[in-house]
Amino acid sequence: MIALLLAALSRDWLGALLARLRSRRRARLERQAALPGPLASLLAAVERHWARQGRARPPARGLQEHLGSLPAGALSRSTREASAAVVAACYRSAYGGAPPTPSEIILLQRAVGHLD
Repeated sequence: MIALLLAALSRDWLGALLARLRSRRRARLERQAALPGPLASLLAAVERHWARQGRARPPARGLQEHLGSLPAGALSRSTREASAAVVAACYRSAYGGAPPTPSEIILLQRAVGHLD
């Protein structure tokens, strides 16, 4: 009897955990989809660069949190500045409802184009 009760509780707990994980993943994908195309491409370029430098962002870590966690010498000054500009634009767009202007996209593209 106790084994059946434990099995039922475990099933319910596992189902709730899976639902929560799916919800988080769906929310993350929706935020990414909310980024305008050029900004999403810039963010992907920055994240690829981080990965090439051996500083890939773990899936559970936010952009600002990851950038802030990188040691001072991990990225060059220009790379850190370009990364910070793209991350700030992503947050403004996704959470502040202020997508970057076309001129801001051009500036970001130039900065990301110079990543070392």
